[in-house]
Amino acid sequence: MQSIFILLLTLGCISIASTYRCYTCDGDTNTDCNDPFNPTGMTDYDKGEAQSGEACMKTKLESKGGSTLQRDINSRGPYYCIGGQNGCKKYNRDGVTATVCCCTSDLCNGVSIVQQKPLAVFLTIRCISIVNTYECYECSSDKNSACGYPFKANGMTANEKKEAPTGGACMKTKTTLKNNAALKDFTVLKDITTVVHRNVTLSASSCPGGQNGCKEVNTDDSTGTVCCCTSDLCNGVSMVQQKTLIVFVTMSTLFMFAYRWY
Repeated sequence: MQSIFILLLTLGCISIASTYRCYTCDGDTNTDCNDPFNPTGMTDYDKGEAQSGEACMKTKLESKGGSTLQRDINSRGPYYCIGGQNGCKKYNRDGVTATVCCCTSDLCNGVSIVQQKPLAVFLTIRCISIVNTYECYECSSDKNSACGYPFKANGMTANEKKEAPTGGACMKTKTTLKNNAALKDFTVLKDITTVVHRNVTLSASSCPGGQNGCKEVNTDDSTGTVCCCTSDLCNGVSMVQQKTLIVFVTMSTLFMFAYRWY
């Protein structure tokens, strides 16, 4: 499940990184384009979509006679981005000081690069934290009925959750005992036909269906299904439910990213 989450998030991030708009305005004709920038003064005509390889640009020219500021799309890509595709640089020529800034995210030339970097770092660290740290349920239906089917998350206590180690996985095992006379000799199993265990496995090698999959495991005395997954409390829901949940969470996350940049 974690691999699906990472794939969807990566595709979403690629989409956001590859498709973005830039402000296209001139401070001489629209004072809202100057610093301090006023985004409420921008219309759809003051925005344009950057094509592949292009960057948003903000250019400020200063001289003894005053200053002017332009926000535009750099159709020449890195050629005019003298400070890099996500950076700024000043240069002087014939008494004019030019500050050229380029960036490659949605409407990024409406804010300073300095403001943008801390947010990007925070989001990156946060995403890495979410992907790599997760808990698993640790319970058994013969001791807690909420652990069985249907699963009841509100019936779980803090002691029935455990953090998965690096390289480990959450596991869910459903075992159904066969109608075997030998089993009836065990009093503890007399009234139990199906047991569900949810726990943490220390190594993915213990997952017969893979780190994010299921597989039937049968013995002479029982039939069973072993499922493993690698996202937060994923062994508390079915694999089908989890896929839907991951898609929802991923799309919600991407929506929030996109909304933050608009």
